[in-house]
Amino acid sequence: MKGGPILTGLAFALLLAITSAPAAAENWPRFRGPNGQGHAAAPGLPVTWTADDYAWQAALPGLGHSSPVVWEGRVYVTSADRETAEQTLLCFDAPTGAEQWRRTWAGGPHQQHRTNSFATPTPAVDADAIYLAWKAGNDVFLAARNHQGDELWRRQVAHLDEHHGFGTSPIVVGDVVVLDNQTAEAADSQIVGVDRTTGAPRWTVPCATGKTVYATPCLLRRDGRTLAVSASMGTGVTALDPQTGAVAWNALRQDLPDRCVSSPLIAGDLALVSCGSGNNGKHLIALRTGPGEPQEIYRVTKGVPTLPMPIVTDGLMFLWHDRGIVSCYDAATGDLHWQKRIGGMFHSSPLLVDNRLYCISLAGAVHVLAASDEFTELGKTELGEPVTATPAVADGRMFIRTEQTLYCLVGEAR
Repeated sequence: MKGGPILTGLAFALLLAITSAPAAAENWPRFRGPNGQGHAAAPGLPVTWTADDYAWQAALPGLGHSSPVVWEGRVYVTSADRETAEQTLLCFDAPTGAEQWRRTWAGGPHQQHRTNSFATPTPAVDADAIYLAWKAGNDVFLAARNHQGDELWRRQVAHLDEHHGFGTSPIVVGDVVVLDNQTAEAADSQIVGVDRTTGAPRWTVPCATGKTVYATPCLLRRDGRTLAVSASMGTGVTALDPQTGAVAWNALRQDLPDRCVSSPLIAGDLALVSCGSGNNGKHLIALRTGPGEPQEIYRVTKGVPTLPMPIVTDGLMFLWHDRGIVSCYDAATGDLHWQKRIGGMFHSSPLLVDNRLYCISLAGAVHVLAASDEFTELGKTELGEPVTATPAVADGRMFIRTEQTLYCLVGEAR
């Protein structure tokens, strides 16, 4: 026979097994997915649906505003007892919704805003562990649990005396877990890095004081370097080496005069940062991060959200205001394309799924818009439950966390 070698029965079976095996699972490893970008693929995900369309749903104990994370076909989500602040981490099988395990441990009640919860920080996850942050009394803790739920380490890393409560989420960079704890008390205002395998302190960066940060850092990759970028009222925008804590640069120190809740976002060579309070953003600044010294390119003062993060795609920047106003800007210049009031109140951040914007109101209304320079509403679905968390998307599935339920919505392609 001409051509390639003849496969033996065993070799053919091995080849068949390899080529027919499912592709490696996609992961959603932190708040709002990889680097907080909010971009995902889920071909065939509906723009409207009913309760009958869910692949599965699971009741969650207590109350939580944290978002789900996904790693290799497993979904992780936290919750807390409304009175005692007892913490719970749950693990679900992503395809079926079967609960794999749950672990609980003591928390500690503390003062918080009426819209906050004792389980607001979103975990981070990698191949080895799930990394968790919570506040007990005025102590801030970080911990790691393996994918079987066993605790690997736990460490009190900071103090926070804040009447709005706690909400910033950790990120993992290499072998370091980074947590932003910038606040009004000089002794407590800092960014910390701990060893991800042991929890041992790696570095602490003291920061200026201002209103407590609720934003989660993101990563900036420039000239072969990876920097963690945070934003705060007291310090402005800080870029530091996540392995050593060495500050690479600091900018906009006097330009963020209110609380940073919406997390910074990297879009090309721009870092987008904003501040605000009372469900109304003051302004958003587009900061060019290189080459050379960082410099402001433009600032937006209309339709800027306090909580929801921006979305940037195909040269467009979308801002989803807490009070239900959606705006589309040119991402490079800040010029406005359109602005539309759709109504409702929003704490969840929008996601971009296959060139469509999904965002969920506090009342549980899922709005779907075209990611276009012309306003087009594609669908609206009422969940019937309050929503503060941002969904996760992995392997063609969207995981929607209401205050007390986790839903799985599957695209037609699956």
